[in-house]
Amino acid sequence: MYTAFAENPRAARRPYGAAERAILGGPAFTVAWNTIRAWPGYAPTPLLSLPGLAAQLGIASLHYKDEGPRFGLGSFKALGGAYAVARVVADRGGARGLTVTCATEATTAAPSPGARSARAAAA
Repeated sequence: MYTAFAENPRAARRPYGAAERAILGGPAFTVAWNTIRAWPGYAPTPLLSLPGLAAQLGIASLHYKDEGPRFGLGSFKALGGAYAVARVVADRGGARGLTVTCATEATTAAPSPGARSARAAAA
């Protein structure tokens, strides 16, 4: 079996500081988790057993967390952007006059729950 690891030489290496913890650490994580769980359509994603692949790899078990069905987005990555937009809308007191653009390597056909919430707030 071949394993490779490539490190980005231009990546910034700095401590995980107060600014990062304010967004993603401790209480902020709990707020984000509770907010996303309260969105309409939220459901825990399934953890699937892959016994055939585990046997091929010679390990006792292997599981795959299938994020595909989450909000119809096909990926968990869109949740961060949706949550960020929801926070901006809440901090501003609404979405009127707000334009948000997002870019990703992947394509997503369905709008995120946060985008739907932002449109509803603007109406």
